Amino acid sequence: VYMGVGCNAGVHYQGWCYFKGGIVGKSVPREGRALVLPAGRANFTHMYRLHPNGWDKSLRHLCLGVSGLASGARVQVEACTPGDSSQIWMVDGAASSSNMLNVKAQKCLDARGGQRTRGTRIQLFDCNFTPAQNWGIINFANTAYSFPLSHCDPPMCLDIPQAHWVPGQDLQLYDCNSKASQCFGMEKVHPTQH
Repeated sequence: VYMGVGCNAGVHYQGWCYFKGGIVGKSVPREGRALVLPAGRANFTHMYRLHPNGWDKSLRHLCLGVSGLASGARVQVEACTPGDSSQIWMVDGAASSSNMLNVKAQKCLDARGGQRTRGTRIQLFDCNFTPAQNWGIINFANTAYSFPLSHCDPPMCLDIPQAHWVPGQDLQLYDCNSKASQCFGMEKVHPTQH
């Protein structure tokens, strides 16, 4: 779906236009092109920065970002950078089975190779809405969230290996255990009016 020109009908945030219903378009006067959302069932309506260990506010300077913008780029811990849309994730809002779109890369959070086993690397990949991209969202007292990969037996969750919260640390799948390495803060990003 191509989004027309300008941002008059939407909300402007860091050069991107967000329209009702989660439709997103690049502000043409600024960049000369529009973002095309992936076809499929997702309705991306909520934007977040994800922080490691949602229980520890001292880690709010760290975000989940990406090593690049192409399919196969690693999802990793990074120092938060104001204005960096590669650290913003859009969630389609279905708590039991959500897709998570990286705003800058226009690609989805994905378990590499469709694997759903311990140690599988987490990457960006073209949104295809397969089980490797369907994440549950479990809320722990409104302060921290875990992201189990849907349809896994035994359950596997988004995990920071050995709770190693340093820039450059890749993410993986690991047995769900509700430990700090699997609990993330979700900081809602509020677009400002254009």
